[in-house]
Amino acid sequence: MTPRFEDYSGAAPILLSQNVLRHWQGFFLPTQNLSPDLEVDGQAYRICSDFDFENPKTDYDRACAAIGAKAFALIPVGKGQGMVIGTTLDSLGWWEEERMVINGGRLPDLAKLKQVEWERELVWITEDSEFVLLNACDHGGAGRKPDWFEVRLDPGTYGLEHGTYGWKDDEACLSLFRFVQLTSC
Repeated sequence: MTPRFEDYSGAAPILLSQNVLRHWQGFFLPTQNLSPDLEVDGQAYRICSDFDFENPKTDYDRACAAIGAKAFALIPVGKGQGMVIGTTLDSLGWWEEERMVINGGRLPDLAKLKQVEWERELVWITEDSEFVLLNACDHGGAGRKPDWFEVRLDPGTYGLEHGTYGWKDDEACLSLFRFVQLTSC
């Protein structure tokens, strides 16, 4: 199945388990304002656009502060954690068959994929199997958006790896982030 690509406009994506999704508030802050930007479960929210990665005010600020120049970062969300992915290009896709996030708007050539030099960035253990990959600006409790990706992974231990694809001027330059299952639960 060919993955679809969505424009995240440079915002970091975050992978959240269905169990913690509603706890993610993105770039929204609770408000008493009579004309809020968003209402979720009777709570009003406003968009916070004065980002502060040094002193995070929003979940989005926390995600950006955590990722820095890394490929992956885990941050607390509710009683679990979210995984921020360090993308730099706007277009993002989830390639289910390869368990891979592709940043750059197109699929790599399968034959050339073997040439990618992978760096293991993190070992991650999950007991969950159903996740959502979303723009870290979004509020997880506000309902599904068309640019969210459903991600299914078997519970277990994963090596999270990052690689760069594209060696010549005529090839796409892609950032690749893959989930290599090491053990299952």
